[in-house]
Amino acid sequence: CLHCRKCETACPVGNIHIDENGKFRFGKNCIMCTRCSFQCPTDAFRIGILNGWRVNGAYPLDAPPDESAPEPKHRHGRYCKKAYARYFSLAEKKTSAFYKENQRNN
Repeated sequence: CLHCRKCETACPVGNIHIDENGKFRFGKNCIMCTRCSFQCPTDAFRIGILNGWRVNGAYPLDAPPDESAPEPKHRHGRYCKKAYARYFSLAEKKTSAFYKENQRNN
C-alpha cells in the first residue's frame, strides 16, 4: 500500500477511511463493487469472491458485457462473462439504492 487514498476516493459508499495515524478503517457498508481494488496501484486489496485474482490493471470493465457481443467460445470465458454481468448488475443496484436513500435523508 502506498497510502495514495485512491481506494478511499473510489468507494461510492464511503466504506474506506484512513485515520489520523494512517491506518485503514473499513466499515460494514461494502457493496462489493470492487472499485477500491481496480483503483489500487499495488494490488493491496483482496476481495472475498476475487481472492487470489489480480483485479487491478488495464481491464476494459467500465460497463457490463455487451449482450450483442459474440459468446466466448471457451467455457471459462462464457462463465466469466455471465458472472461479471451478474456482479456488475448487483453492484449497480446497490449503489443506486444507496444514493437514493442518501438523497431522501439529506
